[in-house]
This record gives sequence, structure tokens and C-alpha cells, in this order.
Amino acid sequence: MMGAARSYAPKLDVTLPPMRFRTAQDRDRFFADRAEESRRHFDQPIRANKGMCRSDEFGCQHMIAEMERARDEELARLEKLREATLASP
Repeated sequence: MMGAARSYAPKLDVTLPPMRFRTAQDRDRFFADRAEESRRHFDQPIRANKGMCRSDEFGCQHMIAEMERARDEELARLEKLREATLASP
């Protein structure tokens, strides 16, 4: 059974963007808020790991680099979605 030994959060919140925003400012604010949430989600564990790792620990530094890459990919994904989402004229 997959995941049987793993504990999952009892609640998952998903924010779906509207198909169209009233204004470009509303759209930009929505995506800026999502980007800030993503930064908080990624940056807290990155900071925690940086605090525990020495600069000469390759494995640890590699893990941090992967976490930073995942954060940057998520922020780029949000930016592409913002650019593709319409605002009413």
C-alpha cells in the first residue's frame, strides 16, 4: 500500500486563479500573493537546512540547491500563469 506509513496533513487548501480579473492590478496582486506564499513555503526549510549544513558538505549543499531550484521553478510557473491570465480592459 503506497503512503500507508506516511502521515498527511488533514487539510489541503488550493487557490485556483480566476479565468479573468477585473483589472490588471487585481491580477498582479493575486499572483504576487501566490508568489509570496510560495516563497514562505520554500524559504523556511531552505533557511533551516542552511543553518544545519556546513559549506563543505556537498550532499547538504546539493539538497539546498535542489530546494532553491524547485522554488525558482514554482515562481517562474506563477509568472507564466500571470502573463497568460486576462484582465478585463
